[in-house]
Amino acid sequence: RRVQPVYQKQSFYGQLQHILVVTLPAAEELGLNSQTTFVLAAIHRCQVQATSHSGAAYYEQMGALEVVDMSAVQCLIGRIEAVNDMRNFVIDRTGTLQSSYYVTGE
Repeated sequence: RRVQPVYQKQSFYGQLQHILVVTLPAAEELGLNSQTTFVLAAIHRCQVQATSHSGAAYYEQMGALEVVDMSAVQCLIGRIEAVNDMRNFVIDRTGTLQSSYYVTGE
């Protein structure tokens, strides 16, 4: 018997590199009954070291480049480099995880 997965919301930080729009034709082997357009984000992921006492995440290095569904990108935030330090602090003013949505063209 398979155990049901347990999912938890998590915040990830990275640098948005590219937004990719890919249109694939109908392909039975891919489960696509009709032409389908995917909007993807290429993100250079931050390797977050820890979170400060005030709740700000910080990192020193970037991780791998990842391609994800654009709907997984919740918001765009900023960063600031610490003076006399190699750390970058994430400036996240969202407060909580945000909802994203995609509106098709007119």
